[in-house]
Amino acid sequence: GAGPLQKTRYYHNDLNGLPEQLTEADGRMLWQATYRVWGNTLEEVREPYYIEEQNLRFQGQYLDRETGLHFNTFRFYDPDVGRFTTPDPIGLAGGLNTYTYSSNPISWFDPLGLTPVTFTDSRGLTLTVTGYTDLSHLSPSQLKTVIYMNGPEAPHPFGKSPVDKNGNTIVLHHDKQQTAGPLRAMPDKHHGSPEHNAAQHPNGNKKGTGITNRTAFNLWKKEFWTSQAKKASKGGCMK
Repeated sequence: GAGPLQKTRYYHNDLNGLPEQLTEADGRMLWQATYRVWGNTLEEVREPYYIEEQNLRFQGQYLDRETGLHFNTFRFYDPDVGRFTTPDPIGLAGGLNTYTYSSNPISWFDPLGLTPVTFTDSRGLTLTVTGYTDLSHLSPSQLKTVIYMNGPEAPHPFGKSPVDKNGNTIVLHHDKQQTAGPLRAMPDKHHGSPEHNAAQHPNGNKKGTGITNRTAFNLWKKEFWTSQAKKASKGGCMK
């Protein structure tokens, strides 16, 4: 604020840098929050007179309340999975995993299936997938639907992609439009959106570029999702 509205307030952060409390100069608490492990807000409590939104999250991040993503200057971070939605703009100079934010602060356990999955279909095509590969959040009936719609008895040949926990269709994106991948499994709403499109599709619609084995890939994709759904239905780890 400015003039009489200008006040000094203090942030109290946890060990990861997430703001846990905001207090007045006299120590009165006016806002506090708790979070899940990757920074997704679990609960916020604030005093009625505090009308501003407190949107600071991990260091350098600002919460976009409309999408639930954290804006990180050059790209968005998804606090549901602990990954950025687009690759690091400095490429491999930032490390081999261009979507990562940091290591799991609890352990190397991978409950969300974010460890890359390498799958070879019945025709011998092998591709590696990172991102939203774990389907254990789907109900038994949803898993059966994924298996059936990607099988030989499906009513149409296009297959069916699963959805994430929020109901968004999961698409398989070829990183930098490379036929050999790797593939990024991501919510459809983040694929090809204006703020992400340039990084995801550096070649655009340029003739002679892009995926050269689309038919083989579509067949591979159906077998891949069938395999992941069968693993999830048996309670297997998506690794």
